[in-house]
Amino acid sequence: TDALDQFAIIKGHDLFTSAEQLNQAAFGVGHINMIPDNDGVTRKEIAVIAFRDNFYPSLALRVVQGYFADTQNTLALDGANGISIGEKFLPVTPMAMGGAMVWGAKHINYRGGYRSFNYYSVADILENRYPNNAFLDKIVLVGATSPGLFDTMATPFSSVFPGVERHANVIDNILKEDFIARPAFSEIMVIAICMIFGLLITFLFPRLNIMPQIVTLLTLSVGYFAVGTLAFHKFDIWINILFP
Repeated sequence: TDALDQFAIIKGHDLFTSAEQLNQAAFGVGHINMIPDNDGVTRKEIAVIAFRDNFYPSLALRVVQGYFADTQNTLALDGANGISIGEKFLPVTPMAMGGAMVWGAKHINYRGGYRSFNYYSVADILENRYPNNAFLDKIVLVGATSPGLFDTMATPFSSVFPGVERHANVIDNILKEDFIARPAFSEIMVIAICMIFGLLITFLFPRLNIMPQIVTLLTLSVGYFAVGTLAFHKFDIWINILFP
């Protein structure tokens, strides 16, 4: 859309799909691409990828669209504001990636490590070893979890994490509307704190004895750490608490 022209959107260079029979039977098609951070950890969901003249949503977005299909079967870009998925609206803001402001990425709010969601093996299904209501009104993902099948990645909670459970986390984030946010004011807050610390060290600390200096420094540091921790755990807002 015209509103997105001012931002970069991750572009695909080729298209690999499932077998044609599966594509015809499927509700829709979604991409499964991911871009790890520089340390190899996957923290972001790429909600939309551009390929030629089309936009392709992620698998998680397509699954949520199917979940709401009975009441509101929609999946649409809303300018540069976000993405409408059935009954949900996913706000999207540009994010710095690779030296550019990229539109379409969200910070994943992982629920924990491996098996944070219920797992049932194929053997469990074939032998009816699962509760009667295990799949009632649930979104069910079918995927491989063995590291030997190479559908794993590193996350903040685990160095070996199944790709199918990453999709489960993203779907849950969309449904509960609790992706991790990093608003613009968080960067401004970090700069302001750095300036305050610099002013204190330059003008106040030389007038204080060693003990008042230590108490003041510890109080400010602990207070800032507590604010950052509270914002993350209660409001899903990421504020950098470790300065460069």
